[in-house]
Amino acid sequence: MNITLKECFTSGLPLTLQMSHYDLAARNPDFSIDEWRRFLQDNDRFITKETALLTEVNARKGLEKLGQGALGTGEATAISNLLKQSEQLNASAKEKVQMITMFMPDPKDREIKDYSRKAVYAQNMENVKYFFDSTILAERVARREIVINADGTLHFTNLTTYSHPLDTVYSRMFNPENALIESTEDVEEEWQ
Repeated sequence: MNITLKECFTSGLPLTLQMSHYDLAARNPDFSIDEWRRFLQDNDRFITKETALLTEVNARKGLEKLGQGALGTGEATAISNLLKQSEQLNASAKEKVQMITMFMPDPKDREIKDYSRKAVYAQNMENVKYFFDSTILAERVARREIVINADGTLHFTNLTTYSHPLDTVYSRMFNPENALIESTEDVEEEWQ
C-alpha cells in the first residue's frame, strides 16, 4: 500500500505522539527505524505543540473533576504536576521571535577619502616612515641605492647588492614589481 510516513503517523494520533521510532517501526514495518527517527526529528515542533495541547486539555478535565470533589489528594497532586508540565511544554512550543539589529551609518557622515596625487604621495611617504629612518633614507637616496618614485613609493636600484631585509619587505608590500615610476600620469587611472 502507498501510504506516507506522515499519513501513517497522523492516522494513529494521539497514540503515536507518545511512541518512539522503535515503536513506530514495529507498528508499521513498511518504514525503517531510521526513517521514523528522521520523521520524528523533522516534525518535533508539531509533536511538541500537539503534546502541549493535549496535556493542557487533560489538566483542565482534571481540574473540573477536582472542582466537583470527585478526586482524592493523590489525584490532586497528579493534576498539579500535569499543570506544571503543561506550562513547560507550552513555553517550549511557543515560537520564539528573534530580533536582529544592525547599525547603518548615515552616508552624510562617511569619511571621504582623498585620492588625489598629492594625497596618494603623502600616504606613500607615510608608509616609508614606518620602515626607514629619515636620515639613513636620505643617505641611501644620495648614494642612488633608493629612488623616491613620483607617487611616493620607493624603488631599489639593486635589491641584491644593497639589500636589507626591510627593503624586501617594503618592496613586496608597496611596490612588488620594484617599478621605477618617474611620472604619475601613466598610473592616474588606478587612483580614481
